[in-house]
Amino acid sequence: DDFLLFEVLKNTFVQEKYEEAIVLLNKLNGTNISESVRNRVLFYIAEAYFFTGDFEEAAKGFVKVAQAYPLQTKIWMNYTLDRIAIPE
Repeated sequence: DDFLLFEVLKNTFVQEKYEEAIVLLNKLNGTNISESVRNRVLFYIAEAYFFTGDFEEAAKGFVKVAQAYPLQTKIWMNYTLDRIAIPE
């Protein structure tokens, strides 16, 4: 599980290929992975949406993992809601 996530992130997220990351992370999410890896996958999907400028999808994603990562999602949610409230 961890290795598959690492490979997806290395080949997409790190290279700022966020739309590709969303596709591959969603595929990974549809497989039989542990809950901890699934939470990380969902968190990275939300971040990828943020970086593509889809702030509404990012907000929805951060809500999904708020229980697993309360501090991190609070910070990201604040950034995201600022972008929704005040478009650039």
